[in-house]
Amino acid sequence: MRQKLRIVVLSLLSVLSAAVLTAVAAILSAVSLAATALIVPGTGTPDANSVSDYREHFVDRYSAPFNPSCTSENGCTLTGVDYPASFWPLGFIGNWCPGYQCDKWNESVGAGVASVIANLQNLNDPDGAILMGYSQGGAVVSDALRELAGNSLLDKVKAIVLIGNAYNPDGGIFIRLGFLPTIPILNITFGPPTPTDIGKPMVAIGFEYDPVMYAPKYWGNLLSVVNAFAAFETVHGYYLTPNGNSPEDGIAYGYDEAEIDQILKSACPGDYCRVDANGNQYFMIPAKSLPMYDLLMSSLPAPLQPIVRPLVDFLTPVTEVLVDLGYDWSGDPGKPQWLSPLPFSPTTNFVKVGFDLVGAIGQGIENVLGGGAKTAVVPPQNDNDNEDIKNEDTKDENDVEINAITNARTEEAKEHEHVRSLSFGGNRSDVTKSGVNESEVNGEAVDGEATVQDGTAPTGAVPENPTPGETPADAPTDTESDQSAA
Repeated sequence: MRQKLRIVVLSLLSVLSAAVLTAVAAILSAVSLAATALIVPGTGTPDANSVSDYREHFVDRYSAPFNPSCTSENGCTLTGVDYPASFWPLGFIGNWCPGYQCDKWNESVGAGVASVIANLQNLNDPDGAILMGYSQGGAVVSDALRELAGNSLLDKVKAIVLIGNAYNPDGGIFIRLGFLPTIPILNITFGPPTPTDIGKPMVAIGFEYDPVMYAPKYWGNLLSVVNAFAAFETVHGYYLTPNGNSPEDGIAYGYDEAEIDQILKSACPGDYCRVDANGNQYFMIPAKSLPMYDLLMSSLPAPLQPIVRPLVDFLTPVTEVLVDLGYDWSGDPGKPQWLSPLPFSPTTNFVKVGFDLVGAIGQGIENVLGGGAKTAVVPPQNDNDNEDIKNEDTKDENDVEINAITNARTEEAKEHEHVRSLSFGGNRSDVTKSGVNESEVNGEAVDGEATVQDGTAPTGAVPENPTPGETPADAPTDTESDQSAA
């Protein structure tokens, strides 16, 4: 009898164990499929899956601050969306059209849309996917969202992240030229812009002066146009570097990932972000220097650079004021804005511009006498900052930097410091420029615009930033950059 009872108990335990193992397997399976990223690459990268660090940098740098459930280290499935990613006849730019035998723009974008839809049809992740696009990939995502309107497949898309988006409503190069008709011989259509009313959370991110996403509005301003062309070379291809395409290049303007993360986690709307009528967010990562001077300096022979650099340091603040007259970020970022042939906004406050120019001249003189301009950007923070500052060696270094900064500045110079904190409330030329003082470095709350999301001033040592026109050690250098652009 006891033996029969033992058999019954063992049988029940076996059944329960099998049920538990099945449940655990289902839970683990669900965890492993907790998130999927569908990544549409830019021009010149038809297969993002074969380029090391391309997908990882996209997700970790630009999506994770908004979608922390999907990173390269937490089991999120990173899937590159294959498509031609070509742009005939631009065969002279990297891998955009090898041998001038490639698909034209509309053909390439159309194939990308079909590939996005096919990936969604085959998607088994119960939580759906984050849809991401870079440059031409942003155009692909835009057209795919348009085609999916009213389709149940759209329910699988839980969020959208776009970087360097060519179809960005306010600033995208294809939207600035939206008044042009389709050009048959090129098979290229200018727009329509990224849809903003799809009911999914969308974040668009671009570097300041990137002409693909943030092109000038007033094309009569030749300085703005020249600077934008230079940024196409020095900025647009460097969102995801270093990667397998360009292993030696850094991020645009010499940024590091901690700085980008700090900006993307700041308040929105705020200094770096605008919100459209549908709640979509548009971030602009501020420039640390002017691309036109970066390109000039990188093109000069090394022996000439020390001779030209003081002139660049002097001209940069004044040039910046004039360049920024070609932009106007005061409207709804979700509304398309065509280019204007004017050199500046008709509502420009020229009294303020005059004061800005006077201050810029003073800043230029200080740059030359002080050994070069510095651009203050929100310093990165982490939980160990306070402990690090307690370290005696670090403290000594910070004290030296603090003394150098405070001793070099007058009160007037502080008012005109070249701080790239973006105020999106009005014309780009109305940006407030404030100094970096010792209390900022020591982590005390101070007045100014370079604040983090909780409204407190950033802490930690002021980062060393490149002299305008001088290429940082980890910044892009030449056309060997990641050619995923436009």
